[in-house]
Amino acid sequence: MIKLIKTSQNKALSVNGNALVYEDGSVPAGYRRLTGIVFDGGVHYETPFRLRGSDTLRFSYQASAAGNVIGCYSGNASKANFSYYHAASAYMRHGTALARPNVSSDTRYDIVAGPTGATGFPSSVTWQEATFEVEGDFYIGMLANSSSAHLTGVIYDEISIDGRACFVPVERISDGAILYYERKSGSFYENEGPGTPAALGYV
Repeated sequence: MIKLIKTSQNKALSVNGNALVYEDGSVPAGYRRLTGIVFDGGVHYETPFRLRGSDTLRFSYQASAAGNVIGCYSGNASKANFSYYHAASAYMRHGTALARPNVSSDTRYDIVAGPTGATGFPSSVTWQEATFEVEGDFYIGMLANSSSAHLTGVIYDEISIDGRACFVPVERISDGAILYYERKSGSFYENEGPGTPAALGYV
């Protein structure tokens, strides 16, 4: 049974054996916040969000091999997409625009992709502002409608779609499951791939 205690900072502290969980508004009792999730090439999370041309997507990652990292992909390059594929010459898609940033494996990148371009790559990339909503759900760790590999690497800390969603990596204390907790809706998303996610570390 989890016991809740009030701390001097007026935050709820969950005690479950040796597991401590601070309720700071982002992680509910019964979960531990993670510093990131390790993806083994077979892990992915599907959410019902669909990215728009007006969105700003923020994520930090490191990959050890080429593969899909994040986003919404319709399966057709001539349609609107908002997605990212890691490779030496990567694919950053926004609407029907395609940018090809040069990135390296085993290097952390802190990416901010918005309506007119993306920063966080060795050189920033730009595109024309466009109005669209992708015909495909938002995936983490792979892209739907793509035959390319899943992510092998790490996604660090939160993933945010400014003003719309914030995905926080957590571990469920009861069974050790690694999930994303979407803070605005209170929804949890579990791994739907054949691989096994791992905790990078604990906050």
